[in-house]
Amino acid sequence: MIPRIAVDAGISEGNIDAALDSGVYHYPETAAPGEAGNAVIAGHRLRRAFTLLHVLKKGDPVIVYWHGREYDYRVMVVFEVDPSDTAILERGSQELLTLYTCLPRTVGDRRTVVIAEPALR
Repeated sequence: MIPRIAVDAGISEGNIDAALDSGVYHYPETAAPGEAGNAVIAGHRLRRAFTLLHVLKKGDPVIVYWHGREYDYRVMVVFEVDPSDTAILERGSQELLTLYTCLPRTVGDRRTVVIAEPALR
C-alpha cells in the first residue's frame, strides 16, 4: 500500500505477465520483504499499480503485506535509470525495498525507481 498515490495492489511471484496484470511482481531472486537484502517489486505503468510512482517523495510511507505480515518502509530516494541498468536488481545485504516501473508513461525507454528503507520498528 502506498498512501500518497492510492496504491493497494497484491504482490505476486511466478509468471511476471500474469502478476503485472493483477498487481505487482516480486522478483523471487531478490530478498523477501523483511529479510536482509534488497526486495525488488515491479509494477506496470499502464495497469494502474505504479502509474504515479514518480510523484513519491522522501519520507513517504510504503506498507508491504507479505505472507500475513506487515512491513513498513519510508522512501529514501526517487530516480530514473536506463532499462539496461540492472544494478537495482542486486540483492545486497542491507534491508531495502526497491519499486520500479517504466517511464515515460507512453514509451517506456526509462525506469522510475524508488528505494525505501525500513521504518523504525
